[in-house]
Amino acid sequence: MEAYRLDLLGGFDLYSPAGSPILLTARKPMALLTYLALRPGQSHPREKIAALLWEDSPDAQARSSLRQALALLRRCLPVPVGESDSLRIPAEALVTDVSEFHQAMSDGSPAMLARAVALYRGDLFDGTPPRAPTFEDWLQAERQHLRELALTALGKLLDHALEGNDCEAGIRHALRLLALDPLREPAHRALMRFYARQGRHAAALKQYQTCRSILEHELGVLPEQETETLLREIRERRRAGVEPPASKPLPDRLKREPEAAAPEARSPAPELRVAAILCVALPDMGVSDKDPEELHRLTAEAIGRVETMVRKYGGDPYRHVGDTAIIAFGARRSHGNDPERAVRAALDLLRNLRGGRDGEEPPRAGISCGLIVVDGGPNFVLTGSAVQEGGRLAALAEPGEILISNAIREALDGCLELNSREGPPWSLRDFKVAASAVSSRPFVGRQAELHQFNGLLAACSETMGCSGETGCGTVVHIRGEAGIGKSRLVEEFQRMAENEGFSSVTGTVLDFGVGCGQEAIKAVVKRLVAELEEHAGSPFAAPFANGLPADEHRIHLAPLLDQPVPPELRSVHDALDHAARDLGRRAVIAELVRKAAALRPLVLTFEDIHWADRQVHPYFAMLAGLVAECPVILLLTTRIQGDPIDAAWRAAAGGVPVMTIDLGPLRPAEARVLAQSYVKDDEDFAQSCVTRSGGNPLFLEQLLRSRSAAGAVPDTIHCIVLARTDALAPNDRQALQAASVLGQRFGLEALRYLLDDPDYQVTALLDQALIRPANGHSGGGSFGGDYLFAHALVQEAVHGSLLRSRRNDLHRRAASWYAGRDPVRRAEHLGAAEDEQAAAAYVEAARFHIAGYRFERARSLVERGLTLDCGRAERFALACLHGEVLEALGSIRPAILAFGSARDLAETDEERYRAWFGLAAGMRVVDELAGAVDALEHAEAAAMRAGLVAERFHIHHLRGNLCFPRGDLDGCLREHEAALEWARRANAPDLELHALSGLGDACYLRGRMITAHGYFSRCVRRAREQGLPRIEVESLYMDAVTRLFMTDLGVALASAREAIAVAVRIGHGRAELVSHVVASEVLSELGDEEACLSHYASAQALTARLGALRFEAENLMGLGRMALHKGRRAEALGLLTRAMELAVQTGIGYLGPSILALLARAHEAPDERRRLLDEGADMLSQGSVSHNHLSFYRDAIEVALEMGDWAAADRYADRLEDFTSAEPLPWSTLFVTRGRLLARAGRGEQGEELRHGLARVLDTCRTTGMVRHTARIEEALMGS
Repeated sequence: MEAYRLDLLGGFDLYSPAGSPILLTARKPMALLTYLALRPGQSHPREKIAALLWEDSPDAQARSSLRQALALLRRCLPVPVGESDSLRIPAEALVTDVSEFHQAMSDGSPAMLARAVALYRGDLFDGTPPRAPTFEDWLQAERQHLRELALTALGKLLDHALEGNDCEAGIRHALRLLALDPLREPAHRALMRFYARQGRHAAALKQYQTCRSILEHELGVLPEQETETLLREIRERRRAGVEPPASKPLPDRLKREPEAAAPEARSPAPELRVAAILCVALPDMGVSDKDPEELHRLTAEAIGRVETMVRKYGGDPYRHVGDTAIIAFGARRSHGNDPERAVRAALDLLRNLRGGRDGEEPPRAGISCGLIVVDGGPNFVLTGSAVQEGGRLAALAEPGEILISNAIREALDGCLELNSREGPPWSLRDFKVAASAVSSRPFVGRQAELHQFNGLLAACSETMGCSGETGCGTVVHIRGEAGIGKSRLVEEFQRMAENEGFSSVTGTVLDFGVGCGQEAIKAVVKRLVAELEEHAGSPFAAPFANGLPADEHRIHLAPLLDQPVPPELRSVHDALDHAARDLGRRAVIAELVRKAAALRPLVLTFEDIHWADRQVHPYFAMLAGLVAECPVILLLTTRIQGDPIDAAWRAAAGGVPVMTIDLGPLRPAEARVLAQSYVKDDEDFAQSCVTRSGGNPLFLEQLLRSRSAAGAVPDTIHCIVLARTDALAPNDRQALQAASVLGQRFGLEALRYLLDDPDYQVTALLDQALIRPANGHSGGGSFGGDYLFAHALVQEAVHGSLLRSRRNDLHRRAASWYAGRDPVRRAEHLGAAEDEQAAAAYVEAARFHIAGYRFERARSLVERGLTLDCGRAERFALACLHGEVLEALGSIRPAILAFGSARDLAETDEERYRAWFGLAAGMRVVDELAGAVDALEHAEAAAMRAGLVAERFHIHHLRGNLCFPRGDLDGCLREHEAALEWARRANAPDLELHALSGLGDACYLRGRMITAHGYFSRCVRRAREQGLPRIEVESLYMDAVTRLFMTDLGVALASAREAIAVAVRIGHGRAELVSHVVASEVLSELGDEEACLSHYASAQALTARLGALRFEAENLMGLGRMALHKGRRAEALGLLTRAMELAVQTGIGYLGPSILALLARAHEAPDERRRLLDEGADMLSQGSVSHNHLSFYRDAIEVALEMGDWAAADRYADRLEDFTSAEPLPWSTLFVTRGRLLARAGRGEQGEELRHGLARVLDTCRTTGMVRHTARIEEALMGS
């Protein structure tokens, strides 16, 4: 079979075996063939392919679409593609350039690498997106892989050319490499070397300048030292030799040494800014029939018209390439609404330039938005993807069409009318009017404001119907920061008013154009005239026909309607001076308002009056005065900065009452409601947006819409913030940037240190409301103390606008300030600066917090340190600290993984000890006892090789603790005695206390509770004296347990609760868990079920967090005991059975016998009860923890009494007595005596001695609080 050929690198070209091109234009079949061709001979299930290419379609439709694509593919490519339930292309049927590329790369010889580079014409399957997200994800990964291979090949060819001094080939390879990746600095250096070898020193120096410019603009860094050294070498060679004739003189700007200090009057430094980019492609000027001079003139005139028009909207003409003009909005100065300005400018341009000459096509436009680097020097250079995207959109647009990027659409969501074209990019039709632009946004909160306005509507409506009533209107002044929700509140006010029969008219003041505010006045006039015309059914002059001088009003009304003055009135109009015309216009507007309000009450709204020119302010004041005589509610919205409603304005308005509404942020609950209307499937993301927004509705909406931006500040918010910072003087702007590096809260002294200006004052920043005093005091910026950014997103946006190099320098300087003051801040700033010392600083900061038992904070620091690129030693230290803090926080499984990572990084025996010991300690908590013993052996071997002393104490102490749950009595005592010896060798008092606590454990294990209590109480006392809370809490809960067995229940409960408090304070999760378990056991004995259940619930939550199954079993056992006390045997059986399963899993010697005795109590069948007790007794004989002996025999006595087996009750009482004979306990004495006396009573014995004995036991139970054990005694006394 002859093979077909498919070339995919740089496009999609299919050829027959004879070499004839085969036309295939359908996107999905092309994508299908691409996917199969890259895996020749491999079968793919049809379901997989259908899901890959038609993931948004139902299964049946996807399969149908696949069949159609296959049918089309078979017509173009007659080779077997499909099998019964899978698809494949035989390897011999199709040859691809991708497979040839891989073969050439595998060969690796220079000739084959050159072949690979020749084959690589561009990205895989470029230019024909199939609109299948999963396929495109796969395609992107494949593209990146192939691109990296091509870059590797070019790099190797470049090295080969350098070695062989092949300048022509080397230049060709370097230029190709840089076209693919302009940031490859070694390629820039190679190109400089080749140019220099050819004697083209000017070209070499120009290449250096290109390299430096790209690195500074894109990465914010300077060239590497090797590049700077090469630059000096080339300069020296140039001075020593003669420049070839073909070379051009080196520009003066390149003759300066790069290390020379910049002059004071240098151009502004490059900076990151958010800008909207408008690209306008002008119509074809008719190249074929015009000479170049005429064509140049026509193009220049068209470009000039474009530049004149966009400047009205605050646009900066950047450059024009051919017949395409590029305009930037927000590059030199941000206005806060640059995307809107760009859109309005584009619409205006197309309206004015459409069809200027017969047969001439209208222009095309593209608008994009994003972060760009602005070099504000004389050349005004812009770098960033938004610049390229704008040009691409203009090229894609049809004549007369405006295409906008997704960023523009998101920035102006709800404000744009789009054509039906599916985006992105989106085809723009028009800009919506203000009311329709905000109505789609959810409305939450502001109930107090709505209630106020509802009252105003009611008052206005009531007085409207009363004869002789005047003064029924009011002025509402709504004030707040950008995005706080003024427009949305006004829209809700207007909706309420229209529902009550009010008419609503709105004018919005724009911050661009000529005469800001005049267009808003005209818009209101046009709407009022339209309403009056509709009512009267006659032209615009008719509203004034009722006894009014119509001509006088027509003179002033026509300009307000953008209509010419009637010819018969032109001479009168021209004779009026400006003041007379202004007064005439006001009179006309006032009369229009009166007429309209006479028809029905009116809500008249002017938005954003802070943008209005001063000459427009009297119009607003005149309208405010009208509310005293007609039913009009005048709504005025303004920002706090630039608010024109001052005392002078109020006086001009005639002193009418003005109700000012200062809008504050949404409450957290309201903000969450708003967030839920946008995001319903990710509560964490929604809550993070609520927190970052600070209650500002616009900020919140933009954050919620920028879900894919990974925490970046949305462009719209950048624009708002930059508009405010651009108003600052240069030194204040630099101060704000430096403050943003310090964080949301910063100190004045730290800021002065960063600025190297000990006298700097923050007065300007306070005046602009960009910052505020942290403690709420007011005044100028001359005081010290701390300050807060007015909004967290202001700080984020300013910080995000810094170039990387400038930002890193400031962070390093901040780290220097915090050295010796705050280890955490120092680490954070070094990390932000990507400094090589950052990892070590995070280790230091984490240790600082661990020492203060602030484990959550330490964990955060360690995990941030682990994200850094650092050396092995720092990574090992961070991994160990990670394990320690995770264990302290109760995340035991993750802690074990962290210590495992540390073990893999360890190189010295000291490091190996630390990692293995951490593993052993973690495994002990999750009851992996065998693994813990093995890890401890590794740790001991490493400690012995390293000659460690104190560490040997830890090994023996932990090994003793491992003996405890296994019931290894001798081993526990032996290891803790050894631990004490090593603690004394280390001369470490704190370790000695640990060892004494371990000896207490050994005594406890053997049932020597009173002796154990002596150890634990001594440890508690000495730990408090020495300030060692970790040792204190571990001894304190054991002190509580021993007091329980000494029947001192009140003190035992107090000790357990005190242990809980200490454990919480220092973050010791395991100690907190055990303390809750102990407290629940004491409360169970006291019969306080409600409090007992509370501690059980806390313990259960901690066991789940820690993964401590052994204590979960103990918890279930306690709950089973409570169920038995309430007579719920079935519930008790379920709880105790689950507890037994866990006990078997974690080590039967710790709880097994105790659970078996309770199971015997839960069962009712005598044989099963005896079997369970026999099994428990057998377990005890093999060695077990002392509490098993005590609990088992007590419950076994109870089971025997319930069954009437008096001999068994005596037998179990004897065994309990024998176990505690070496050191009798009040607890065991009580239950031995109780069991024997009740057995005697059960046999029918009578007599005063038995009665006195039972009465004494009853009194003991009551005085000790062990009331659960009194009922059977009371029953026996009644029967005797």
